[in-house]
Amino acid sequence: MNNLQSTYCSLLQQALGFATPDTPHCSTLNAVDMGSLIHLAQIQGTAPLVYDQLLKADSPLPDEAQMQLKQACMQNMMGFEQLLSLLKQTWNGLIQGGVQPVVLKGFGLASLYPIPYLRSWGDLDIYVGPEQYHQAAAILRQVFPHAEHPSQELETVKHYNFDMPEGVVEMHRTAIVLPHPCDNKYCWRLEYQAMNPANVQWVEIEDMRFAIPEAKFNLFFTFVHAWNHFVEEGVGMKQLSDLALLAHHTYNQQSLTSYLRRHLRRLRLYEPWQLIGYVCVTALGLPKSEWPLYEEGGARLQAQRERFLTQVMNNGLTLRPQSEEDNNQHLNYFARKWKTFSMRFAKARFVAPYSPHYARHMVASTIAKGIERAFTGGRLIRNKSKI
Repeated sequence: MNNLQSTYCSLLQQALGFATPDTPHCSTLNAVDMGSLIHLAQIQGTAPLVYDQLLKADSPLPDEAQMQLKQACMQNMMGFEQLLSLLKQTWNGLIQGGVQPVVLKGFGLASLYPIPYLRSWGDLDIYVGPEQYHQAAAILRQVFPHAEHPSQELETVKHYNFDMPEGVVEMHRTAIVLPHPCDNKYCWRLEYQAMNPANVQWVEIEDMRFAIPEAKFNLFFTFVHAWNHFVEEGVGMKQLSDLALLAHHTYNQQSLTSYLRRHLRRLRLYEPWQLIGYVCVTALGLPKSEWPLYEEGGARLQAQRERFLTQVMNNGLTLRPQSEEDNNQHLNYFARKWKTFSMRFAKARFVAPYSPHYARHMVASTIAKGIERAFTGGRLIRNKSKI
């Protein structure tokens, strides 16, 4: 990492509570361009966390810059309060309607942050499962009768969107979708157990108490989400900070190591686990002992890790491969299928320098999915009827 990236990582380590006496001090701010540092924080999705550290730094910022950073932190805090209000409406509506939801990802992990409202906010992810999916959709239509529909398809294999001015509620029928159909069926069994009301965890933010997934599955799921982000859109330190904090609070769970080893190897995700773990340890300051299954590895693995770290630091969330749906309207059926096929292979080529094993699995998955859709007519496998 260059000097700018090292300074950014030092600020982020302090914000996450991973700083040690060996962590470079913020006095190095004088040696970096402030505009470049702010841009890096933005493309990584961690701007409020870094802004807060800049405002606390020994090196004084110009008054105008201080005002801009304070306003950005305040706006993020307002977004936090809006999403919290949205969560209360969603949660209470579903509970009163007889549906037991589980909060996924961002908001479910906010309590792990030293200052929860400094995490960057996006959508609100609510898991209801396939059995309660249609019932939950009917309830939320009543809770949010004026929800605006986005221009793209409302419903995907994973979730249904409710778009409000305060934010987007993604109502999940499933938490994990991987390239290979058999992998999905395997993961659905895991999540069904982890989302069982008898196994979920309960957390509290301000006066709101809600359920999140069972601890071991939550770490596994958050990792899969981060890896899928990298493959499909690009991953930033926002997702990896979530994961590092979750590992920090979960690593001593009983049987966690055997749980992860079994499922990661079964899903060909052991190599990606090592890549992401390296970034959490090297860039975010997570102790190696708190990343389960961390391996020092040989020269080959180290080279893959360094390539992955460079890719994440240089691009963050700005890596946006063209959507498979973009500009497909004018194409006939076979041309659309060929374009989708080509793009999936392009993503496999992108992943190959970092995880060759997973790239090969992506190619096999693309072929398997094509065969499956030929026999199912493209229907949803987990729940064949749409809303």
